[in-house]
Amino acid sequence: MGNEMVKNVSFSRDAIVVDLLDGRTISAPLAWFPRLLHATPAQRKGWKIAGGGFGIRWEELDEDLSTEGLLRGAPAPGAVKTRAASNLFYVLSLANLRNFRQFYQIYKNLKLHFSGHFTQPQHFSGCNKISTQDLPHP
Repeated sequence: MGNEMVKNVSFSRDAIVVDLLDGRTISAPLAWFPRLLHATPAQRKGWKIAGGGFGIRWEELDEDLSTEGLLRGAPAPGAVKTRAASNLFYVLSLANLRNFRQFYQIYKNLKLHFSGHFTQPQHFSGCNKISTQDLPHP
């Protein structure tokens, strides 16, 4: 295990964003963590670093996440996900894409190429005005 210790936790409308001490940022959809998804903003802010710096604990929600699990793309037990979406989130976390809009742009483009391997979760609603022209070019 490298220096995957938690520095900060924040939330976008649809994702949890975890900044690590080594400079990386992990982003995962809130849909993978139903307790966080249904929590109030105040409850989400009630996190503390746990597990020797490698975990996050929400006492009021009885929710625990680890940086190892987030880096592997591991949702909470019972959360709905596909393997393809898990792999995509892992790649995006490595690419340090913090913005869910950026994720959706890439997701939409990949969906055209891998039809049938992705399911579009409800938390992408409202992002349907993005075109492939908005995608960054290498």
